[in-house]
Formats: sequence, C-alpha cells, structure tokens
Amino acid sequence: MRRAVPAEKRPGLLLYTGTGGSGKSALLGKFEDELRQIVPYAAFDFARAGNDFGLPEVLSVLAFQLGQRCPGYGRLRFHRLVMGRLAMKEKVDFTDHAGARRHVLHVLRNYRGKGRVYDAVWAFTRESAGGLAGAAGLPEPLKSSVGAVAARGIDFIGSRESSGSFLLGESFRWYEHRGRGDTGKPLDSLVKLSAYAGNLADPAKREFVDTTLIEAFLADLRAAFSRGLRAKPGMYDCVLLLDNIDKELGQEFRSRFLAAVKREANTALSPAPLVVAATSRRPSVAETNESRVRVHPLRDLTADEAADLAPTAMPGDVHRRFPGLVHRLTGGHPGATALLFETAAAWPTAAEGGLAKLLAQQHPRDDGDGNAQATVEERLRDDLVRGLSGVPAAADVDRGMLATLAAFAAARSDEDAAWIVSEYLGGSLTGFIGAESLWRSCLWHEGATTGDRVLLRRLLLRWSSQQGDDPVPRLRGRLRERCRTGGDTVGELYHALGAGDVAACSRGLAEKLPETGEETDWVGLLHAVTAVPRVADATGPAPSDPQTEPAGRVGDTCDHLAAVARVAVGLWRVGDPFTVDGRWFLHKRIARDLQELANHAGNPMALYQEAERHGELARDWEE
Repeated sequence: MRRAVPAEKRPGLLLYTGTGGSGKSALLGKFEDELRQIVPYAAFDFARAGNDFGLPEVLSVLAFQLGQRCPGYGRLRFHRLVMGRLAMKEKVDFTDHAGARRHVLHVLRNYRGKGRVYDAVWAFTRESAGGLAGAAGLPEPLKSSVGAVAARGIDFIGSRESSGSFLLGESFRWYEHRGRGDTGKPLDSLVKLSAYAGNLADPAKREFVDTTLIEAFLADLRAAFSRGLRAKPGMYDCVLLLDNIDKELGQEFRSRFLAAVKREANTALSPAPLVVAATSRRPSVAETNESRVRVHPLRDLTADEAADLAPTAMPGDVHRRFPGLVHRLTGGHPGATALLFETAAAWPTAAEGGLAKLLAQQHPRDDGDGNAQATVEERLRDDLVRGLSGVPAAADVDRGMLATLAAFAAARSDEDAAWIVSEYLGGSLTGFIGAESLWRSCLWHEGATTGDRVLLRRLLLRWSSQQGDDPVPRLRGRLRERCRTGGDTVGELYHALGAGDVAACSRGLAEKLPETGEETDWVGLLHAVTAVPRVADATGPAPSDPQTEPAGRVGDTCDHLAAVARVAVGLWRVGDPFTVDGRWFLHKRIARDLQELANHAGNPMALYQEAERHGELARDWEE
C-alpha cells in the first residue's frame, strides 16, 4: 500500500478467492476495520447491485466514500468524475451542436461558486449513484443548515483548484486529452459523453462512457496525490474493497479497470495511488492469465488460528478443547469455522451438546433472501455445494443434486470415484452436476483435502443418512466388493467399517497384525481404515458400549480379535468430531488395547508409541 513501491511491482488487483461461506466477505470486513480513519477507502458489494445499475453509479458510490475526510489525508476530490457525471445528467438536443455546448456549459456553471459548491456537489455525487446509494448504505448528504461544516469537511470541490477554476483548471482541461495525448476541446468531449450516456444499450457507446469515467476517476486520484502531504514518500495509497467481483457488473468493472491500468503502464502516466482488493468464488481464466492480477486463494486455518476465533466466554460445560473439534469438522475452512463460533456465541447452551446441536440451530444471520429459518447445517452445506465448479451461485440445491454428490462423497480412491461415475451413477448425471463437474469437485476421500471438501463430504453423508432409506451403505457394499476383487485391502476394510460391518473390518485388521514391521505399517493401515466418515448421531449409547459390543459379534477366531475391534471402533469414534461425551475414556481404552495388541505384532514399537499418544490424549481430555 505504500507509495514507495515501484510501479512495475504494484498489482492492479488483489483477488482473494474461496468457496461460498469461506470468509471472503469477513476478510474484507477485517480490512475495513483496519483501514477506518487510517487511509481513504471505499467498500462495495457487487452482489447488492441489480440490473438497473452500471459502472457510472458504482464509480459515484466509490467516489462518495473516498471523498470523506480522513486524518492525515484530508478529503479527496473527484473533479473530473463529477464533471463527467454532471454532463451525463442533462438531456441535450444534440442536433444543435453549438446549443449542446452552451447547455453543458450552463450545467457546469450551476455547480461553480463558493457559496453553494460544497453542498451542491456533495449532494449531486450521492444523487448520481441513484438507487445504488441506498443499497450501498451511503449516508444522506449534509443539509444546507450545516453548510459551514460541509465547507470544511466532506466536500469534493472546495480547494484552490475547485472553487475558482472548476471550468478553467486542470480538471476541465483533462477532457482535452483524457491522459491519452489526444487534442480536442473539453466541451466537445463532454457533449459526446452526454450524448453517448443517452444510449448505453449500444455496446460501443457504453464502453466509451465507462472507460471515460474510470479514466477520470483514476486521474482524480493521481491529482489528489500529486502535491502536498499525500505526495510524500511513505504515504499510503487509498483502497477499494470490492466484494463478489465475479458478479456480472463486477466483471465489467474489473475488465474496464484493468484496461485503464494497462494504458497507464503504456504511457508516461504515473500509476493511480490505489490498491484494489476484491473477492471472488474462483478466478476467471482472464484473471489467472492477467499479470496485473494477483490471486490469493484463502487458505484453511490452523488449529491454533481457529482457537483464536473461539468465543472468549463459554458455559462451563463446554470443554476447553471444543475449538479443536470445530477445526476437525471444518478442516479449518475459515467461513465455516467462524460461523460455528458465531453460533456458539449466540446459543451457548447448544454448544454444550456438541457440534450436532450447533448445526441444528437456526442460522444466526438472515441470508437476505427470506431464508432466515435455514439451519446452520443447511446453509453451510448448500453454500459449499454452490461453491463447486460448474454450479451457479444462485442454483437451487435440490435432493437430486445432493443425492448425486453424497454418492460421490462415499468414494475413497480415484478408482472408487471412476467406478461410481461410470457404473453407479451412469446416465443419471444431469443439470449442473455432470461427470466433469463431479471430477472437478474432488469429493472422494483421497481427492481434495482442503477444509471445504472435508466439511462438505461429511455434511453430504450426514444428509444422506437422514433421508430414511440411505443408499450409501448399499453403495459401500458394492465398493467393498470392487476393492476386494482389485486387491485394495485398505478400501475393502474402509467400506466395511463405513457400512457398519465391524466384524469383517476387525478380522481384516487382525490378519495383518503379525506382519507389522515387515510388510505392513499396521498403525498406518488402522488410521486409513478408520478415517471413513462416521454418520451416526452423537447421541445414543454410552461411549463404552460401541467398543465392547463388537467384541461379542466378531467371534473367537483369534484371542485378540476383540481388542482389535475395540481399537478400530474407538478410533472411528474419536475421529468423529460429533462425539461429545467420554472422549477421555475412548482414548484411555484405545491406549490399553494397543499395549495388549503390541504382544501380537511383528514389530511392537509402533503400537507402543501410538498407545502412549492416546494415553496423553486421554489425560488431556480428562482435565
């Protein structure tokens, strides 16, 4: 942001990308908190702009905000932009060119004069934003009764350049050349701008209007920082915070703005003192290949970073490791992590019941579409689905779409995923979720490991399990057979446990135990198998029951099979962030059984080390 940065190293656009609900808007909000009263800035959300607005209104909104007084910077004035917007405001008879020139000159003169220029231009700047001013939350302009304050405060045209030379100064003369080296008469350029503004349906005329106003906007910024305190080395540039720039109007702004930045680079013009930070669900091909755009995908939070977001005051019954469970569920997805903590702060008693209770709460914020009754789980799941490649941001997430995605989320490997697409789903792939979209989603277990995919995978399987006749266990049975035929032991046991066949999973693990240290990393195999998402509700039997019960079902084929079953089910449960009570007991029992199983292992060292780790976790959860 400092002006000392060489022009060739200054990006035209900083683009922060992430899926729906990933925290992009929250990031811009954080930027806004840091910038307030420190540097001139403007914030705008393109999702608020309807089809009735264009770039002229957006530029008016941005100029209005940048024109507010900021300590150390005073107030920025947008003479060139205001002049162009004034010319566009009037209906002129363009068949009489001389008369049109006189009319535009008269309009400009009406906004010249020390007695009323402050209030008049301030009011007009907001007025020129039209209905977008209200949508953007711009304050009402100052009333005439406080004109004296306005004269010293948030005026746009109240400096040496503006008062006596509004028509004769640099701003007016800029329309001779527009920074391009052209020669012409300023009034002729303004008359042309006024004429073209009356027919914005014509693409060429709309491009001329948009380009002229953006260039005027940037020229005003260069002029504002060309002298005085703002021109000193070390001063910060002003900032634009643009949310949802992937909307249609946002993409139009991006295209026109970057074209203007390129023209700056190809001329003797100094770059405008401006940093533009924007958000998008994903970068477009043009943005990815554009050297002036720097794309910053939002990374997942670490466990420590997630803990820093947790509410400071929680009920005493909420375990201190609750933030760790949130991180395990979300994979560090910034938006989901922040939302769960926001929900916990709004309904602290629900947090005592665990994450399943939190997800069942009403979303703490209205989505603006009258969908205030959606639960946190529904909003998270649907937002993440809309963040998938090929799915429009406004798509209706229906049962068919969710069922298709849930089936794909049951896959463990690339081979599983390919079989599901070709053999299981086959011709049922329609709409936004086709074969290509499924592959790009990387929803299978070994696909993308980012927080958004980890979370969506679990939420989809939870949704499927709640539909009554859940097809996923039957699908896992077919995947299990496919893995057995293909010699994929991990996949076979993974799907057996996922389908609830603890006995088969335990036998398979027990058979590999004597090979530990020679042919098999048994602890690694154990973790790979028990990583299958567990979709059973966290409420139910006491935590010891799911460990002791399988021992009675697996038979007596070997004397340590019951211990293998308890370890497998115990790890499956502690790996489930929805497990609420008795986690200390689960870790303690796992540690004890692993020590016993070490006696049957080819190389017991890895099991002893794993047992020690679970002993430490048991003590940590017991405190």
